[in-house]
Amino acid sequence: MHKRTILVPILALLALIGVGVAVDGDPAGILSGNLQARSATLAQFDGLALTPAQQGAVQFAFGDFSALSSEALEVSASPWKLATALLALRYAGGHLDGVTPQAVTAMYQSYGFVTPTRIANWPAGMPQPGLNGPLGQNIGFASRVLPPIGLTIGNIACAGCHASVVYGADGRPDISTFWLGTPNGSINLQRYVTELYAALRDRPEDEEFIWAAVQKLYPETDWREWLALKTVVLSRVKDLVAKQEATIGRLLPFEVSTSGATNGLQALQARFGIIPSDQIADRNPTISVPELGSRIWRSSLLAGGSYGVPGETPLRVMRAGDITDAHLRALAGLTAFFTVPSMGTLPTTAARHVDDAEHIMDWLRDYKPQPFPGEIDKASAERGSLVYASACASCHGSYSAGIDAPALVEFPNWQGDIGTDRTYLEEFDQASVDAVNGLGYDGLLQARLSPNYVAQPLTGLWSSAPYLHNGSVPTLWHLMHPAERPSQFDVGGHALDLAKVGIAGMDHDGMWITPPDYTPWAAPVRIDTALPGLHAIGHETPFDTMSEPDKAALLDYLKLL
Repeated sequence: MHKRTILVPILALLALIGVGVAVDGDPAGILSGNLQARSATLAQFDGLALTPAQQGAVQFAFGDFSALSSEALEVSASPWKLATALLALRYAGGHLDGVTPQAVTAMYQSYGFVTPTRIANWPAGMPQPGLNGPLGQNIGFASRVLPPIGLTIGNIACAGCHASVVYGADGRPDISTFWLGTPNGSINLQRYVTELYAALRDRPEDEEFIWAAVQKLYPETDWREWLALKTVVLSRVKDLVAKQEATIGRLLPFEVSTSGATNGLQALQARFGIIPSDQIADRNPTISVPELGSRIWRSSLLAGGSYGVPGETPLRVMRAGDITDAHLRALAGLTAFFTVPSMGTLPTTAARHVDDAEHIMDWLRDYKPQPFPGEIDKASAERGSLVYASACASCHGSYSAGIDAPALVEFPNWQGDIGTDRTYLEEFDQASVDAVNGLGYDGLLQARLSPNYVAQPLTGLWSSAPYLHNGSVPTLWHLMHPAERPSQFDVGGHALDLAKVGIAGMDHDGMWITPPDYTPWAAPVRIDTALPGLHAIGHETPFDTMSEPDKAALLDYLKLL
C-alpha cells in the first residue's frame, strides 16, 4: 500500500505526543529529508563512562530511538511547541494569561505525565537527570542549514508508561519521586489524544493568537522554527482536522488506552492499514501496563506470547542459567520493535536500535521493583509462601525459599485458558500476524497466533494494579473474591490500599470509587467492566476453593515479591 493512501491514519496513529507533520503536506520540502533531533535529556549523559546497565537505565528513561525525526513526524511525533501551546490555550479556557509553563505542567500531570525531582532507583554514582519536560516525553530540536529550518519535536519514551510514583507507608503517592520500571497506572493517553484533537480542531481563528501563545511559552524560539511552524506545520494541522472531521470526527478510530492500560495492538493495526481509518472500532483490546520485574524470564513477549524469536520454541521453562547474553539479545530484538507502533519508527530504524534495547535488558537483569512500603505480617507471609508454592507457582513461577527477598528461580512461561476476557486474543488475528511477519524486521521477530494468554511473573505485583491482563480488577483482594469484583472502579492518580493490595477506594452500589477524603494527582477514569475487552471475568481458580486464612496469607506473601 502506498504511503500516501494511508497517510491520515498513520498521522493519527497513537498520537501519543501530538499530531504528525507529513512530508506529503510539505510541497516546498521544508521538512523532507534527514531532519533528526536528539533527546535533550539523553544528551546530558554524553561523554560519561557508563556500564551497560547504566546505559540501559538512561536509554529506558530518555532513549529516543531515532523517533525525533522527519520519519516519526509522518506518524506520531509532534511539533512540540505548537501542540503544547494549543493544549495550554484550551486548558486555560482560551485566555492567554493562563498559558504558562506551570499550566503546561499541570495539564500533562492530569494525563499521568509528571516532572519529578528525583528518580528513586537511578543508578548509583550517576547524576540525577535534569528534565526539560514530563518524564516519558522526549523533546529535542532538529535543524538543517539548507533549507534553513528548525523544529522542536516531541515523542513518547519508555518511561511514559513504565515509570511511576513512589508510595509511602500510608499508600499515598509522592509525585516528586518516581521509580523506573513501575507501571504508570495513571497514564491516560486516550484523554490526551481526545483533548489534543479538540485543541487542534477548535484552535483560534486568529493565528496571531496562537503564535502569541507559542511565544509566551517558548520565548527562545528562533526564526528557523517560526518558518516551519507558520509555513508548513499549522497548515498541515488544518488539513488533518478537515480530513478527520469529514470521516470519524475524532483523531483515531480506536481507543488509545484506558487509564493505566494501552492499546498497542490496534495502534499496530492502524499503522499498517489492517483496521479501517474511517470506521470507529467497537472493541478495544487494551492491556494493563506491566511491572518489569522478572520480565527478562519471558521466552516470548506480549500478553499472548505472540512475539517470539525466529527459530526458537516460543514457550519454554526458564531458569537462572538461561538468562544468558544471547537470551537478552534476543529479547532486545523483540523489544526494539515496540518503537514501531509506539514511536512511529520504521522497522529498519527500530532494528538499528537493538543495541540500545540490549542495554535496557542489561539494566533489567539487576532491576528490583519498589519495596512494599507498608508493614507485613511475616508469620502470615511465611504461611503464604507455602500457599503460593502449591496454588500459584506452576503457572507464575517458583521463587526462592523463605521470605527474605524471594527471587524467581524458575519460570514456566505457562500458557492456557483461565476464563479471562478473550477480546485481545481475538483481535490479534492472522492479518496482524502476516503484517508483522511481512515487514522484514531483519529476522529478529516471528509473530504467531496465540490461543491463550501467557501467565506473567508476579515480581512487583503489589504496585501494578489494576489486575488481570486487561486491568479489570482494582485489587488483589477483589481478584481473590470473584463475587465481590466491582462493576465499575476509578483508576488514575489513585492512592493504594495496602491491605487489599491495589487501588484505594470505597464501595458504592457495587462500584469501587475514589474516597471523598482523597484528591487524585491525575484525572481518574471510571472503568466499566461491562464494556467489551474489560470484562472482569476468569481466574476464579484457585480462589474458589481457597480458605480465607490462606487468601490472607497469600496476600502477605505477594507483597514481598
